[in-house]
Amino acid sequence: MKISDKAIKRIFTINACCIILVILLWIFGNDLFAGADETTMILFQEALLLASIILGVIFLLSLGSLYKLSTKMGRIWLFLGLGMLCWFLGELIFTILDLDPLGSPFPSIADIFYILAYPFLAIGLLIQTGLLKIKLSVKEIIGAIIVIVASAAVIFVIVLLPLIEEWASTTDLFGSFVEALYPVLDIFLLATVIFVYVKLRHGKINSAWILILLGLVMMTVADTLYSSYPQDDPLIIFKLYDLAFFISYMLILSGSLKVINLMSSGK
Repeated sequence: MKISDKAIKRIFTINACCIILVILLWIFGNDLFAGADETTMILFQEALLLASIILGVIFLLSLGSLYKLSTKMGRIWLFLGLGMLCWFLGELIFTILDLDPLGSPFPSIADIFYILAYPFLAIGLLIQTGLLKIKLSVKEIIGAIIVIVASAAVIFVIVLLPLIEEWASTTDLFGSFVEALYPVLDIFLLATVIFVYVKLRHGKINSAWILILLGLVMMTVADTLYSSYPQDDPLIIFKLYDLAFFISYMLILSGSLKVINLMSSGK
């Protein structure tokens, strides 16, 4: 598989146009499609999300094959690809359950795959951290810790604190545990992303990695929005967290395509 410099520019232009069009749709969609059939709108939005995820999965796993799975670099892309594949399966199952008129259960089988995605993604990032033979300065380590603690504090206040307050009155302890597991895993994933980022230095391969890391950060932002967003408002068809998820998937897809481009050009 090869992607030329000319082709990657066209792909990035198409991806950017797709993101802009989807942003406009999300901004004006609630007014344009007010009163539209709920099932049709769910299928439309989920089709966008699932297509963007599976494309990323295909190219991430392709990178694993191109680098050979026997190498550390190959295993990085394999684990990232498996993580996104788990996320795709979770999203697919969630969509099917969400179409049930009786409502989707929580926790569900979808949560198994969503949760499985985190360790796969984190392992891929940790392997990448080990390959970056760069010693961090004390200033860089302190800076990374400050960003991680600040991000964790935001997630704690927005998501975990309300859950803790609900635990005293809830009868579904297992459901509460699973719900609380997501922000904890988001914090862990964000920490690994930040440490990979601070170890990156100048170089074109880093531009590809930055796109992927931004995509993973956006996934944690989207997950935080999902946990704090009103779910039952019939007037909100196009929800902000779905837009954030879509952008995250497109960034990861763009990053994986950029890596293939750099391999093709021998850079």
